[in-house]
This record gives sequence, structure tokens and C-alpha cells, in this order.
Amino acid sequence: MSSGHDITELARARLTKAEIQVAFLVGEGFSTKEIARRLSVSPETINIHRKHIRKKLGITDRSANLYSYLMARHVLPQDSRESHQLDLFPQAQGL
Repeated sequence: MSSGHDITELARARLTKAEIQVAFLVGEGFSTKEIARRLSVSPETINIHRKHIRKKLGITDRSANLYSYLMARHVLPQDSRESHQLDLFPQAQGL
């Protein structure tokens, strides 16, 4: 992890583009409801993405916080604001 983060862990975990975007927004500190609002999807959809992220990253401890895991493992850059600019949810552009 020479750069200080290992974003490739997300790729190795075979996260979908949507899951990567949700992971970045979680890393920015947004709540499930806030992410859903930003992406114009339901909170249930975000919860499913979060569940898939946890499973694919091998987070088995149900009490483990996804944000803390991502930051502790240096999976995401400290400033991932550009992540929600990706054209993964076109209906959310302009937010």
C-alpha cells in the first residue's frame, strides 16, 4: 500500500460500480438515507449495497462499522468527494 490507500481492494473484492460508489460515499461519512437521497434510490437499495460490500470484503463481524473498516484498512482515499461524480447513477447528476 505505497500510496497510503488500497482502492484496489474494492476491485479485488469484485464490487460493482454501484457498490464502489456507495463505499466512497460511506467513506465520506454519509448516512444510508443521505446516500439514497444523493443517488435517487431507496434506503433499502443502499442497505443491500452495504450488505454486499460487507460480504465481498469479508466483514463477518456484525458489529463492525463499515466506515471504520474502510478507513482503518486505507481502502478509500481520505478525500473521496469525486466518487459521487462518477456516472454510475445518471439520475443523480447535478446533486
